[in-house]
Order: sequence, then structure tokens, then C-alpha cells
Amino acid sequence: MRSSKERKRFLKQELKEYEKRMPMTQDERRELREWINAGYSVHENTCCAVDDGNKPIDFLDIYREEEALRKATAGMESEEARKYVLDYYGWTEETAEKEEYTVEILKDRVRELERKLFYLEEFIGQKGFWKESQKYIEEYRGEPIPFEIK
Repeated sequence: MRSSKERKRFLKQELKEYEKRMPMTQDERRELREWINAGYSVHENTCCAVDDGNKPIDFLDIYREEEALRKATAGMESEEARKYVLDYYGWTEETAEKEEYTVEILKDRVRELERKLFYLEEFIGQKGFWKESQKYIEEYRGEPIPFEIK
């Protein structure tokens, strides 16, 4: 992810403040710093996970959960580990198998995203940031977004 000097400065300051208030191990600190150096915020995570309020879950919280799962499944065969993780998240085999995407489901998802985009653009325009947002989009148009599926 390409980061502007301004964004890098912001991320470093955010990290500094986060490290002051969040206790962490040396391994966690190293992983978090690598994440920040890659151009991401402490409040972003590797899997786009969000809380009940649709706010991104901090990187460190996801990292800790993933580490706990890695330790819990160490030594398990892959099928046993898969079942463990499904159970951990409260998913069933049926739920995992029902995740087929039909054309209609995908069309509904596209419509939902189009509605969100419409209202975000309306909000940005009403707040007076339309020109700035278009300039920003143009500047980063060719850059991949975090977690972009290629």
C-alpha cells in the first residue's frame, strides 16, 4: 500500500499514542510496527473484521485472536483444526456449506453497496468535501486497496 508522507506521519503518531495506552508483548509490538510500516492504521486489521457498530477491530485484537487460534490448533490435523475454528466462531458445517453465491445474492449485494456509495457521496458533498474526495480518488486510483481480492 502506497502511503503519502502525511499519512506515514499520521500513522507513526497514532502508533506512538496507541503504544502508550495499550499493553503488549515485544512480539505484538514488532508485528504491530510491521503493520504500520506497511501503511495501515492500528485500527485496521488483516481480515476487515468489524465490531457490532461496524467499526474496524484493532489490528492487535485480531492478531491476539489469531495467535490464540494458532496455539489452540497447533498439532491438529487440518480437518480437526478447521472444525475447531468453525466451532470457535459458532459456525456449523451447514452454515459453511450454504455460503454459495447465486447471481441473485450477488446482485443484491451490489445494490446494497451502490446504496451505501450513493449515501456516502451525498454525505461528502453536504460536508463540502466533494472536490477533495475526487482529487484523492484520482491520486490513488491505480493503487490497490487494503485486502483487495485480485
